[in-house]
Amino acid sequence: PHSRYRLHSSMVNVPRLSSHDPGPFVEINPRDAEQPGIGDGDVVRVFNDRGRVKLKARLAEGIKPGVVAITEGWWTDQYIDGNLNQLTHDMINPAQQSVLGPNAALCDVLVEVQK
Repeated sequence: PHSRYRLHSSMVNVPRLSSHDPGPFVEINPRDAEQPGIGDGDVVRVFNDRGRVKLKARLAEGIKPGVVAITEGWWTDQYIDGNLNQLTHDMINPAQQSVLGPNAALCDVLVEVQK
């Protein structure tokens, strides 16, 4: 999802705005966080076969169980390690290409989360 405090990566370094959104985090439902022992503010690794990113976890009841969310637009040096873009793929979804033209499915990647 998009942050309400910047436009993609623009204004990510504006102190007044970044005070409301101080760094990247992964939102995870508390039920999903319980089994691996992830607490609010814990550093976690989100990874798949394409890459990994290390960042803090934020427990959020509003996130559907089985789903995690990381806002886009952070600069690489703002992550503890890795980058959100390393998790995504460049494959074109053939069903969407026939209707909407070529695009990449950047919001539906399978990942694992570890403390």
